[in-house]
Amino acid sequence: DAARRWTHDREFQIGMQLLRGMIPGEDAGVALSNVAEANLNSLLPYVEEEFQRAHGIMPGGEFVVVGLGKLGGREMTFSSDLDVLFIYRSTGSDQSQSAGPRALPLSQYYGRLSQRLVTALSALTPEGKLYEIDARLRPSGDASPLASEVAGFAAYQNKSAWSWEHMALTRARVVAGTPALAADAGKIIHDVLVRPRDAGQLVCDVADMRERIDKERFSENLWKLKHVRGGLLDLEFIAQYFQLREAYRYPQIIAAETDRVFERLAECGVMESDAALDMASACRLLRRLQALLRLTVGVSREEKQYPAGVREALAKAAEVGTFEEVKTLLMETQEKIRNYYAVFVNQPAQAIRDEEEMEKM
Repeated sequence: DAARRWTHDREFQIGMQLLRGMIPGEDAGVALSNVAEANLNSLLPYVEEEFQRAHGIMPGGEFVVVGLGKLGGREMTFSSDLDVLFIYRSTGSDQSQSAGPRALPLSQYYGRLSQRLVTALSALTPEGKLYEIDARLRPSGDASPLASEVAGFAAYQNKSAWSWEHMALTRARVVAGTPALAADAGKIIHDVLVRPRDAGQLVCDVADMRERIDKERFSENLWKLKHVRGGLLDLEFIAQYFQLREAYRYPQIIAAETDRVFERLAECGVMESDAALDMASACRLLRRLQALLRLTVGVSREEKQYPAGVREALAKAAEVGTFEEVKTLLMETQEKIRNYYAVFVNQPAQAIRDEEEMEKM
């Protein structure tokens, strides 16, 4: 309850600063991500202590939480889920089970500990709830245990993971847990991201994944800033594609924040500077607008329902004079992003598909 009260106070503070124009949407995203990290780091020791009273201590046990998605990218909004992975290992001589009154084997121990942490974060109490937790990006998805042993995690990522899972890893960073395992897990993730890849297969995988999402989430509403074509998802896919394609040569392009990736692509000469910085700027604009919309109207994207105050705040965030100018700028920005996505992803993927079809004839 104390964690919930503290979090709701911080969210109110951040929201007021955002509405008053004291901070931009990007800074609000960083602040909200910091609040989430503080919760994870504060609640984890209490959850472990309570869990150990029942099941004992795992000899040499280590446990970390890896943030993905908006948490990993420090781009959280006021309604973001926490996308997380749980990773563990035991370096003790007896790795078979915990030492306690109701001893558990290693995998079951950390699976249950992970579930306890999820409950601590997501359970509804008289003070409300903190976050919805999304752990579907773990190896093998919902079919796998909630927590992954570190050697198994490394083996899966190196031998079995799909390209889209490595795309998700570009935004991964350890946000809580044992420092030694945090360092090792971070190295595993980094090593996966910087290995050479088949560029042709990769661009086709990226394009296919985007088309699959389009079939489920397609929208022509320009205010659905993530899934509309020319929105944040297209920018994220371009950035992730270039990271996976080029990181073996330029590991410095690995970054969880999408706008920073584009800036680094320009610095390394991987992408033409004007295009890269244009996409970085577009990313920041869309995030500023998204932050305000999530705060003020939630998931609603019906423009007719936007109050005058919201329209004024959107214009201020976009650094234009009127709401109509926001719409014009947004349409122009989304058109540019669609063109960039076509040039960097769609057209190369389609050329490879056409070539493969010609070879079959």
